[in-house]
Formats: sequence, C-alpha cells, structure tokens
Amino acid sequence: MAFFYIQNSSYSLSISDRKLMIKNQERTLLKAISLSLIDNILIFGNSQLSTQLLKSLSRHGIPIFYFSSKGEFLFSMDSFKEADYEKQREQAQASFDKSFCLKMSQRIAWAKIMNQLNLPKA
Repeated sequence: MAFFYIQNSSYSLSISDRKLMIKNQERTLLKAISLSLIDNILIFGNSQLSTQLLKSLSRHGIPIFYFSSKGEFLFSMDSFKEADYEKQREQAQASFDKSFCLKMSQRIAWAKIMNQLNLPKA
C-alpha cells in the first residue's frame, strides 16, 4: 500500500487530470502524483483539500486520515463505496446459524493447530 503523507500546513491539494496536485501558499505547483499510485492519504496539520479532490478520492476508494500537527488522530474519511452489502447481509444471517458457526469455529481451530505444528519446522 502506498501511503501519501502531507506534513506542511501551508500546502493546498487539488485534482487535475487524475493527478493529485500539491501547491504551496504562493500557488506554485510543487508536485503532481497520479491517483493510481496512492492507496491512503495522511494529512498532518491544516492543509487544504479541494471539494473536487475529495470527490475524486471517494470515487477511487482512497481514504483520508486527518491528524493534528502534533500527530494526534482527529478523524478519517472513507467512501465505503466498494462495500459488498449483499455479502455483509449474508454473513450477518450466517452468524445466527448455529451449525454454520460450529463448522467455522472448528475450521479456525484446526487451522490454528496446524500453524502451531508447522512453526517448529520453520
């Protein structure tokens, strides 16, 4: 995963031609990075992001994490667009099926035992 860090509060971020544009206070372009190279964006301080960039990041499923200038986590933004709600509904329904839960717990226990047996061989 490619994490992209912004640690300068004077930067402003925008989007142009599917590229993340980073500009300083004087509006001078410092860097342009393709969105396809970014998996997560971490913002430290008070950098500004354009609405168009936020929409584009949402469409590409790229979450944004905001931190104070001291590194304290503030909040995150994620579109959850790729969530497979049908699969989640089926998983929730399966959790009420005692037979399914028993089989799943047996599989997990078996896998853990096998991993422990293979550990000394490594």
